[in-house]
Amino acid sequence: MGAGTKDVLTAGELGGQAKPASTAPPLPELPRGRLGSHALEVPEACDAAGFQPDYYFKTFHHDQYWSATPKDRRKRFCVDGPRYLDHNEFHDNIFCIDPEPTIEYMQDKPVPWIAFKVLAAGAIPPKSGFKYAFENGADFVAVGMFDFEVAEDVRAACEVLRHVKRDRPWRS
Repeated sequence: MGAGTKDVLTAGELGGQAKPASTAPPLPELPRGRLGSHALEVPEACDAAGFQPDYYFKTFHHDQYWSATPKDRRKRFCVDGPRYLDHNEFHDNIFCIDPEPTIEYMQDKPVPWIAFKVLAAGAIPPKSGFKYAFENGADFVAVGMFDFEVAEDVRAACEVLRHVKRDRPWRS
């Protein structure tokens, strides 16, 4: 079984791929890919390794909702760990533990950013989640919803987009 992202990053490696021997023919240039993650360390490590994605797919939401894990209790890669009943510990309730550093990181990226989990699995009202995502640099949002929520969520997104003010240029 291969190492998961957590194991690769915790070990300080990026995939453990060996360099080709000097006698081997050069490797073909790989196509640019897509990069998705919950943890900000993943795109940071990929940048350090020289990977240039076509777009980023990163969790992003604010933490102003009742079930958000308190900032001082958040742990890296908590989505891979145990769940707790204690409100002050992770209980499958926060998907972007570092929204401010994510905003800063994405600010100068020249490719599109698709933000997902912008409603924190239903904990954040649509207008609030969409506004936060678009105003803070997301170019697109990927939103899960039930069929009976589609019309209302689309109306909310359209209203937010009509009035959005942002620093990061739109990318698409």
